[in-house]
Amino acid sequence: MDRVKIGWGRREISISEPVAIPGQMHMRISEGIHDPMYATALVIDGGIGQDAVIFCSCDVLVLRNGEMTLVPDRVKKLRPEIPVEAIIMNATHTHSGGQSADTPETAPDGAPIYSGAKYREFFVNQCVDAIVEAWDSRKAGGIGYGYGYAVVAHSRRVVYFDDVSKRMPNSVAPNGHAVMYGKTNDDQFSCYEAGADHFLNLVFTFDERERLTGIIVNVPCPSQLSEFFTMLSSDYWNEVREQVTKEFGENVYVLTQCAAAGDLSPRVLHYNRAQTRRFRLKYGEETSSYTSDSGTLENYNKVMCERRDIG
Repeated sequence: MDRVKIGWGRREISISEPVAIPGQMHMRISEGIHDPMYATALVIDGGIGQDAVIFCSCDVLVLRNGEMTLVPDRVKKLRPEIPVEAIIMNATHTHSGGQSADTPETAPDGAPIYSGAKYREFFVNQCVDAIVEAWDSRKAGGIGYGYGYAVVAHSRRVVYFDDVSKRMPNSVAPNGHAVMYGKTNDDQFSCYEAGADHFLNLVFTFDERERLTGIIVNVPCPSQLSEFFTMLSSDYWNEVREQVTKEFGENVYVLTQCAAAGDLSPRVLHYNRAQTRRFRLKYGEETSSYTSDSGTLENYNKVMCERRDIG
């Protein structure tokens, strides 16, 4: 039996040109890059007669059907020997990534922007290049796996004793007794609708000399702290990557995965004043020139402190 082979590849998917940013109920147009977004690929190849798996993680809001078809089709056309049926793609659900759905080539004010189709073409090609690079870089190595705990996710559905749909009518759907991102200082506050999953699942890859080459980090939480930004960002995964680089060096890859987390968020909805005090004591006051769709410098600093905490 051949020894397991490991290969990594990565391509940046953030662009300096203005592009629509999905994730809110209105259009935001990017004004540069706050921190880089990536398509990261990992190949674990069992060798002749054995299975291979190809992971491709993307710092985007969602992967659409067209992209899920285009990526393997182009990989197969470019490199027929790569088993495209082994490709598993995932999105980190950042709310500050590029828009790949069909959008106009102009912003609401008439300024030219990257259309959704143009960004999709760029994004798909970067994913393909990352996968091919990972396949071509396969070398004998090994894997290890395990789990730990990290408090990242919190329930974002707040339950009240009374029927809030009667006092807070919603034109989309009735809220019933629970509200997304509801206030917890309401005198009718009861509890959170569900618990949170603090499991941190990990896979480590090593080379022949047992040196760490990369990590799959699986967290049951979307990356949407920076959802009011009008600059492209991979959200808290940027701080995770920075910490890995600091601890293990620049040559260690990080493949980011968001596990099932539909009702979860990286935001704490209670203890806000205590959290603000803790951030001030831990990190000090920060100032920054930033681009914000809505929000103050104080809110920006709070978000960056939350991202640093998670990292």
